[in-house]
Amino acid sequence: MNIPKIRVALYMHSMSVPNKIIKAKTIRAALQANATVFPGAAALITSLTAAITALETSWTNAEDGGKSLKAMMRQREREFDQVMQLVANYVESTANGNPAIIILSTLDVAQANPGTQTQSFKVKQGESGTVLLRTKSEKGAAYTWEYSVDNINWIHAGSGIKSSLLAENLVPGPATGSA
Repeated sequence: MNIPKIRVALYMHSMSVPNKIIKAKTIRAALQANATVFPGAAALITSLTAAITALETSWTNAEDGGKSLKAMMRQREREFDQVMQLVANYVESTANGNPAIIILSTLDVAQANPGTQTQSFKVKQGESGTVLLRTKSEKGAAYTWEYSVDNINWIHAGSGIKSSLLAENLVPGPATGSA
């Protein structure tokens, strides 16, 4: 079975600078709060903090400034976007195909190319320790739900004729598997 690679989606290209800053602060907090899952993130968090500060300062200065201050702010935004891409790459590598780890970072799971996947599958973070698993309903189908923290060992979460399942009592843990 050919399973498409799970990817991180930044979805920041159309965001305003203030919204980019808010999202980056949320991502930074999630990486810091989940240090066991993201053990190699310390240097990236430092870079991200510097990029957030530089962009915030440039944004504030450009609000009342002229063309040169706005040009400086746009340069800081490009630098910020590059750091955010590094963060996304790190999370994607750490997740190693596990969408739950991407969700734990507060980044988004990219939608698969419809041509590479015959069945749509969605994971939505719920209350603490829960995720909603959902797939397209097929007439007469039965579903078996499993999850894995290492893409090797799979844990049965439930089965039945419903095309969704609320997986409960999940405990965040360190990412395992090859990097």
